[in-house]
Amino acid sequence: MFQRRVPRSILQNVKELLWPSMGWVRALHYTRMRIIRLSDSSHKIALGLSIGSAISFTPFVGTHFIQAGFLAYMTRANFLASLIGTFAGNPWT
Repeated sequence: MFQRRVPRSILQNVKELLWPSMGWVRALHYTRMRIIRLSDSSHKIALGLSIGSAISFTPFVGTHFIQAGFLAYMTRANFLASLIGTFAGNPWT
């Protein structure tokens, strides 16, 4: 129902990822609103944040986001909250 008539190619998807057609301000505003409106239980959001902050202190630099996302998926925690939680340890690592 909510699909494009002509699907985008892989190259167009990569271009959109690197440079949004609606602009960076709109993309950042959308991300901010998604964070504010996390639609999950408070337990799952807290679990995601704790997973992200715990993973951010591991010595495997560069894979924190991947590890946090994987653990959030495995424990059914909030994925976006786990990615936000990784920012807790990034200034120290």
